[in-house]
Amino acid sequence: MVGTGRSRCVGCGVRRLDPTGAAHLEQIDTTFKWGLYDRNPLSRWTNGRLALLGDAAHAMLPHMGQGANQAIEDALALATLLREASAADVPDVLVHFQQLRRDRTARIQRLSRSNGVAFDAGSTVRLTRPWVQSYDVEADAPAVRRNLTKASRANEDSVSPPR
Repeated sequence: MVGTGRSRCVGCGVRRLDPTGAAHLEQIDTTFKWGLYDRNPLSRWTNGRLALLGDAAHAMLPHMGQGANQAIEDALALATLLREASAADVPDVLVHFQQLRRDRTARIQRLSRSNGVAFDAGSTVRLTRPWVQSYDVEADAPAVRRNLTKASRANEDSVSPPR
């Protein structure tokens, strides 16, 4: 917790819009401020059969409104890649999952960071970007899955048959 303070009529500005909501907000005695912590993108999200998703893999500041959306994209990417994978393929699938998602989430993390700096400086912040909103993870995942399938077949071909 960065700091605390006594509320001075938290609901006052809301009263005209929603009297019931304002009544609830007026019951607040103490408010809290908390820090927003930023970290650089992780270089690795996977280890064997374990993968990080969402904030665990790529926590981002709220200045793009993309944190939850990126977690949903992660889940959809992983589900798409795992759809036709065998249990033995899972470690390789997770590596490909990271390859599919890492650059995009790192770019959004950086954009969110720069939006935060601009916002704090009083500048206009642009939240909508076509490349963010129009992305289709299900369309990108098959190419990654095809590469995974080729790699899996190459491994099968290189294994000697049992004697």
